[in-house]
Amino acid sequence: MKYLTKHLEEHNISYFEHMRRSLGFGYQSFKAGLIFLIHAFLPFILVEDGSDTIAKLNDNFCKGCDK
Repeated sequence: MKYLTKHLEEHNISYFEHMRRSLGFGYQSFKAGLIFLIHAFLPFILVEDGSDTIAKLNDNFCKGCDK
């Protein structure tokens, strides 16, 4: 059963903190995907929004990398 908690212990976070972060990353990824799909068909709108969303996602993801 250790495999169920190994990842959480490695990152020193609770189950619910992990859930909150993972759902946030999923939402931001989904948002970026929609922006890129819209931009593919209408290249004159949402010109930098997708890239900005990915950069924000990367910044948030890397906050926990040094633990």
